[in-house]
Amino acid sequence: MTVVGSRSAIRQRRGRRVVALDIARGIAILGMFFAHSSPVTADSHVGLKAVAAAAQVTAPLFVTLAGISVGLMSGGASPHPRGSRRDTRLQLLRRGFLLILLGLILWQLDSPIAVVLDYIGVTVLVLVPMLFLPRSVLAVVAAVGVVVSPIIHQWSVSSGLAAQASVNPAAAKVVSWLAAGPSYWLPMFLFFAVCGLIVARSDVRSRGTAWCLALGGPSLVIVAVLLGRLLGTSVYPGATSTTAHLVAVGCAALLIGALLLLTSVTLPRLISGAMAPLAAAGRMPVTIYSAQVILFAVFERWVPVTDSWSFMAAITAASLIGAWLWLRFVAQQGPLERLISFASGRR
Repeated sequence: MTVVGSRSAIRQRRGRRVVALDIARGIAILGMFFAHSSPVTADSHVGLKAVAAAAQVTAPLFVTLAGISVGLMSGGASPHPRGSRRDTRLQLLRRGFLLILLGLILWQLDSPIAVVLDYIGVTVLVLVPMLFLPRSVLAVVAAVGVVVSPIIHQWSVSSGLAAQASVNPAAAKVVSWLAAGPSYWLPMFLFFAVCGLIVARSDVRSRGTAWCLALGGPSLVIVAVLLGRLLGTSVYPGATSTTAHLVAVGCAALLIGALLLLTSVTLPRLISGAMAPLAAAGRMPVTIYSAQVILFAVFERWVPVTDSWSFMAAITAASLIGAWLWLRFVAQQGPLERLISFASGRR
């Protein structure tokens, strides 16, 4: 997926946060809660099943947004000059290792949730060497990634690699990260992250990029669905196929593009104000995600946490209200975000 961004400025200054990205992360958090807690079954209303399918885009959306964030941290449409790139790379390497460490800690809680932070951390590490590549090269990397992702995953299972590695916990974890993860693996996440990096390099603050995402996203979904029918592969966003990955990134692009236009072109104050709690949650995703894993691990003894509307409503309300209050009265970053920024050397 390539995005040719117009340099015409929209109504956001370059030094300020892109609120649309915060809102997109907030929506991803809500989708995550729905995917993890909602008691949707085959007999549920078709509307609920549609929402459940849409919630499968949560992980791809998170990783695409992570790629955009990495791109913005390294200069966005005007990448950092060569003299300062070393510091940027070191910051991102530290950030990647910290996410891996946090993910490994959360895995020890034996939560019913499949922890994703360590997989994102590994993706960040692999993204660092290609951080300042031209967009055309990044597009080739993304294309290769989306094609080989299901091949590598299937091979890691059918060849017995995953089974052989399972006798050693450390080897099993590395193989899971790189190829055999039950829900996520590196080539899959690298595709989404590189797509996000391309968006950032195309100037995510430009109106042209916003329109390319808003129109290109659904176009990609249509092409992927037709390709899936032709090849007989799944297009369900939670599947492992190339066409499923394309559908997922197309949906992510549509959402991000629409939010960029809504917050920057159409009634920005009204939209941004109404979505303030959602944007607040989107500014502290690592904190909220980690808290969710802990809450699921603690309360599963007494509550059907993976099958409860009331539990989903409770963690949703607590996250939105808590994030809004924290950012308004305590600090401009979530506690874990602040810790990661400090430890990675980013001020």
